[in-house]
Amino acid sequence: MVRGKLSLVGLTAVAGLVCTACPNPNTFTTARTVPAGEVSHSVSIETIGVFNSGESVVLPAPPSYTARIGLSDSSEIGLHFSHMTSIGADFKWNPIKGEVFDLAIDPGGNVGFIASSGGSAFLYYAQLPVLLDFNFSESVTMVLSPGLGIYGATGGTNADFAYSDTAPLFRGGLGFDFRTSKKFAVHPEVSVLLPFKEGYGTIFLGGIGFNFGTLPDFG
Repeated sequence: MVRGKLSLVGLTAVAGLVCTACPNPNTFTTARTVPAGEVSHSVSIETIGVFNSGESVVLPAPPSYTARIGLSDSSEIGLHFSHMTSIGADFKWNPIKGEVFDLAIDPGGNVGFIASSGGSAFLYYAQLPVLLDFNFSESVTMVLSPGLGIYGATGGTNADFAYSDTAPLFRGGLGFDFRTSKKFAVHPEVSVLLPFKEGYGTIFLGGIGFNFGTLPDFG
């Protein structure tokens, strides 16, 4: 355990690393948006890894659910219930659509609260990824998602030790969208969070999403 001020990664480790309110950079989506007035659904399972100061922890995470609602031909909103413990949302804007390349901006984040016998904490994560689609065919797309983010925590312990901290970071992701039909797709994805602050650890999340409902049209 980190003595003195707890780092964000240290705090996550103290919380048991079961992804209670931990950051969730994976999107399990493409740059293209759901048609206006339609809804798609995503259920995902993931594993989280935290690496800090020569120590590492890798654990499975509870499943997540996302609903994506089309607002227009180039925009949608996503509503998230991440790892069954935190809530979040994102807004995707898809100004560039092409036969082989798409681009979208997808700001969003999630918030959560954790409590234990030793104390409690409020955690939040916000990110601004750029989604870059490379369409290999009507049924296969590779998605790159570089961007920036911030991870924060504030709380206290039963020993009256209060803490508050934030870490700006780089986020990057790689996913593949395999569409078996117009109503179903499988989307494996891995993301990494690299804090800009010295002494902070690296967080990896890898998983697979199962997307169904009215999906974006790649025809």
